[in-house]
Amino acid sequence: MRRLLLLAPLLLLTSCSSNVSSGFTVFLSGPWIGVLLGAVPPAPGFSGDVTMNLIQDEAGVLSGTAAINDPETTCWAGGEIEDPQEDEVGAVPLAGTAAVTGSRVFFQINDVGGATITIDGTATNNSITALYTSSGGNCAAHSGTFTARRAG
Repeated sequence: MRRLLLLAPLLLLTSCSSNVSSGFTVFLSGPWIGVLLGAVPPAPGFSGDVTMNLIQDEAGVLSGTAAINDPETTCWAGGEIEDPQEDEVGAVPLAGTAAVTGSRVFFQINDVGGATITIDGTATNNSITALYTSSGGNCAAHSGTFTARRAG
């Protein structure tokens, strides 16, 4: 009887699949509205209202478009959204080169004015809270916060 009690936990452990993940994936496809707010010099001069249409494929890779209304500095206008995560050293996607891994989200907006805005933060199905960095184009390099919520 003692042997049976000792073997039962071992049998349960060996029957578990190693492919089972305890994490979850957030689905971000659809329209979003948000704000970029500069926090590091030359803040507070940089801010912009963002409207995005995100597309997330089956592997979690994000793409889409973003429009940025930036009346204070007119540095940004918006552009294409891409997933550069395969180049991101700290990213460890669950499958492929996913931009959304669990609740972590990472993507770039390639502004038509030449700036690259990198978004790196966390997401739920209805909100994104992140830090951003902006470099290149007509804007001075800087960083700040990005918040967005699902539109609709």
